[in-house]
Formats: sequence, structure tokens, C-alpha cells
Amino acid sequence: MASDVQRRKVEVLVDAPLVRRVVALAEAAGVSGYTLLPTLGGAGRGGRWSDDQVTGAQAKVVFVTVTTDEKAAA
Repeated sequence: MASDVQRRKVEVLVDAPLVRRVVALAEAAGVSGYTLLPTLGGAGRGGRWSDDQVTGAQAKVVFVTVTTDEKAAA
């Protein structure tokens, strides 16, 4: 018989130069699996942005993981 296991999905939109810091924090919290997704652009509180393929100055990455509530909170 299958049993349910609760997990929490965590998504973090992060500036590309800070990806290593987010990964290090996740690993320190015990997160062992994650996916990094490139982004093309978007809009938010600071207005519209898009990935500048030439300089990468506006590059952002989405960090995604599925983990326990305790690890997500950490």
C-alpha cells in the first residue's frame, strides 16, 4: 500500500552571480537535489528585465528543489 509523503517545492529567482551562494545554503540545510533553470526575462517590483546575452549583466537563474518542510525552512 502506498503512503503519502509531504514535501515542499522551493523556487528561488536569483541573480546569476549569486547562484553558488544559494546552492551552498541549500546544501548546508541538507538539500541534496536541485535544478537550475536559465531565464529569458520577466517583470517585477523593479520593472521589466531581460537576459542580455552579450554581457549577462541582467542574467537570472531559477533554483528549484523539492524537500522536507524542515529543510525548506532552513
